[in-house]
Amino acid sequence: MNLVADCCKAEVDIRLPQGTQCKDVLSEIGKMRAQHKGLEYKIIDMIEANHTSPSEEIIQLMTRNAEAVRGGRIFLSSALGFTDCRCFRQKGIPAGIYGPLSYHMGSQDEHITVADLLDTVKVHVLTSFDYLGYLD
Repeated sequence: MNLVADCCKAEVDIRLPQGTQCKDVLSEIGKMRAQHKGLEYKIIDMIEANHTSPSEEIIQLMTRNAEAVRGGRIFLSSALGFTDCRCFRQKGIPAGIYGPLSYHMGSQDEHITVADLLDTVKVHVLTSFDYLGYLD
């Protein structure tokens, strides 16, 4: 208990906020390696931060439909989550996330309400129809 360990291991999941680049993180890791000889690391996956502008048509339609379904103003936000939207954005396709409010996310008794789920389905369907021109 009172000995200095020969080694230690840590697993780190770094999710980049908008405006940060992988090269910035790699530079910081390089500085740490210079200070701590023997520090090793392995990159499992590396993806640049990305986002879709709130001015994109798909985001405007989603916002309008969410406000109509919810009966009030909604506020756009950004998250560090790792969603499938990144795959679309990497191909130049704008994408946004809209979903039900999650209670106790990532912990015991995580859940959503049926009403929120149904509202989310309505927003997705209406936005899809509007974006594809089915309701014109």
